[in-house]
Amino acid sequence: MKLKLQRSQKLSILGDVKFSILAMVDLDPAEKQALVKYQLGNTLLYASEKGSSALANYHTSQGLGGLALSLGAAFFAKSTNQLITVDMLVSGKKMTSKDINELIYYEEEIRVACDNLARIMFTCKNFGGEEVINIEPFESEAI
Repeated sequence: MKLKLQRSQKLSILGDVKFSILAMVDLDPAEKQALVKYQLGNTLLYASEKGSSALANYHTSQGLGGLALSLGAAFFAKSTNQLITVDMLVSGKKMTSKDINELIYYEEEIRVACDNLARIMFTCKNFGGEEVINIEPFESEAI
């Protein structure tokens, strides 16, 4: 798996600068196969605090009004860079901001999401195998 980042900036007519980052994950054939086999496209890789809250409200909403509000909140969270799914990274996720520090934060979010995806892919590749982990015995300090 490879993460491709493309940074750009655009100057508006009024002289404001907008910074953008486009992130795309390039999967090898085995990873693409695992993506389809395990239906990982909608798997959430990253959620900001606001994004997590919106998703929690969506999953616990009651009644038609509550569902409509929570659906709106979940959609807003996706569109405002608060949620990152596997499909978003595979197809390309673009994030834009007027603040370069916010753009740097977005890049950190993308890297966390990619780390999570790498762990998922590692797990998918190792189904059916066995892993042995040595656990050291606990030693207490005498008082």
